Amino acid sequence: VSRQFCVAQGNGVTLTIDEVAHVCLPGSVTPFRGDAEVHARLVDGPVKALNLMTCGGDSARLLVLSAGESLGGGLVATSIGGDSEVTVAGKTASLRVLDAILDLGGAELRVERGSVAILLRD
Repeated sequence: VSRQFCVAQGNGVTLTIDEVAHVCLPGSVTPFRGDAEVHARLVDGPVKALNLMTCGGDSARLLVLSAGESLGGGLVATSIGGDSEVTVAGKTASLRVLDAILDLGGAELRVERGSVAILLRD
């Protein structure tokens, strides 16, 4: 199992992964092995996070896009950091934090406002 951790809202988390501290700030993506020993400590108050777990050699990753950026070929888009607005296939959608568009159908997504985490298959 491979994991990717992304802070979607809040002030961050310190993940200690196999005795090495990683400060995970909003919008950052931290990859690690699923069998790693992991401890979490909130930086300053509660957080909401995305966790992507893949297994069996399945190759997927999270990529964070901010306002003004676009990308085609993604599978899922999830709003992070607050409310977002995106345009997909000529249609605009407003998303609240952790709202998701589940099937992008490979269409280009443009972030108009806020930030989104995009699930990509490599």
